[in-house]
Amino acid sequence: MDALFHSHSSFKPVNPLVKINDQSEIAFLNWVKTWNEDTGMRLKVTLPHRKNKTKKEQSFKVIERISLNVDNTAIIRLRPNKKGHFQSGDLLHIIPPGDTYARQYSMAKVDGDILLSIKWHPKGICSTYLCTLKNGDTISARIEKNAKFHFPKQASSVWLIANGTGIAPYLGMLNENHKTPVQLTWGGRIEASFDCYRPFLESKLLPKQVIPYQLALSQTKDKIYVQDVLLDQQTEVAKTLKNGGVFMLCGSMAMQYAVLDTLEGITATHLQQPLSDFENNGQLLMDCY
Repeated sequence: MDALFHSHSSFKPVNPLVKINDQSEIAFLNWVKTWNEDTGMRLKVTLPHRKNKTKKEQSFKVIERISLNVDNTAIIRLRPNKKGHFQSGDLLHIIPPGDTYARQYSMAKVDGDILLSIKWHPKGICSTYLCTLKNGDTISARIEKNAKFHFPKQASSVWLIANGTGIAPYLGMLNENHKTPVQLTWGGRIEASFDCYRPFLESKLLPKQVIPYQLALSQTKDKIYVQDVLLDQQTEVAKTLKNGGVFMLCGSMAMQYAVLDTLEGITATHLQQPLSDFENNGQLLMDCY
């Protein structure tokens, strides 16, 4: 954005670009001071109150780390050092060694353990740390309850939608669900992208119940995205919403926006209602980043 502004003939910067690292309050207040001095304004900023009391971190033992797949994604299984109440869809806060900023990961609960799906980024401090862990290693982390994204206790059916590592909490939800009809639509690059998740659905879940799932593969000949799958089944989507079914979204913001646009069109066309009616009714749960 700064470069685009500088390319405009009418643009005159008041101050050089200032970057705030790691949500630093001091750096932000220094910028406010400089801004006021250079503009003559009296801008006053009230910083958000930070709670002093935070839940303590606990130790987790690495039980298994599945090697990186074709998309540089690893699955890590962690075992808490002590029992505690948590659910699939809750968040795990991890601060990598030598850093101060916690990263949040949506997690699955499987047989008392935690499953994480981690996309490794070559310059990512936390993803590199997690993807180089070995079996038997111990990490410190904090669990945060995320009640807005727990599997619905009462729903006629649930349609799970995810792309990439957003599938992680669903691996636990599917493992725990026994009564509610459920299906999964997952978006990835190629068929092999799903191979690391397939065993969790097929060998662990199918003996309990048949879990229908659909893959939307964007780097194949057909180039199908999650929203395309929903559009192809718009009659079924509308029927699910009309009958009280719940849609859950987890993954990238780009995926969320595309899916919401598609659902909005479907509800307007088939149900003559805005999507917000169903969201307000608790039929649309989202946890995207």
